[in-house]
Amino acid sequence: MNDLKNYVRKRAVALGADGVSVIPASDIVVDQRFADMCSSGYCSGYGISPTCPPYSMKPSEFRELLEQFRYALVFKVTVPVGVLTGEERHSAAKPVHLISSSLEKELRAEGLSAAGFATGSCRLVLCENYSNCPVLDGSGCCRFPGVPRPSLSGLGVDFTKLFELLGWALEVIAGDTSESETGSLAGMVLFQKKR
Repeated sequence: MNDLKNYVRKRAVALGADGVSVIPASDIVVDQRFADMCSSGYCSGYGISPTCPPYSMKPSEFRELLEQFRYALVFKVTVPVGVLTGEERHSAAKPVHLISSSLEKELRAEGLSAAGFATGSCRLVLCENYSNCPVLDGSGCCRFPGVPRPSLSGLGVDFTKLFELLGWALEVIAGDTSESETGSLAGMVLFQKKR
């Protein structure tokens, strides 16, 4: 199993992740309060994306999904704070969707069970130049089939506890944070050998 975990780590780095860690899926803490932040006006992606609340799976459903997997690859992409707080913030999350979806696809092609997750609303990350989501309005199929991944925040993942567990610094971006400092965007791929 160590060979599999090492393979998954190496593939995530090859796909563009800056930091990777494999942990038991049961170590992921899910808290409804984080998902509730989406609907409280905190997130501009609420209600405009099939990968975000209220259309995505609920935290209780995500907890059930976690029970079906043995491992979670958690990865991060480091981005300058100036990008995270500027107009480019949504497009900066695109690599997280691409890494997660690509790794999920590769693992499934190898005969493993896998499920990928990302950060941010797919509507804002992938389709920011379009006025609609064809999936939600029923006018067609996704413009980027297989790429959009459910938002970890919308699923209730507690990033503070997750980053503490991984030994990663959780950068709090405040008004006095220098634009040259960096922050992290995180993704996750659940995986295991098929039973």
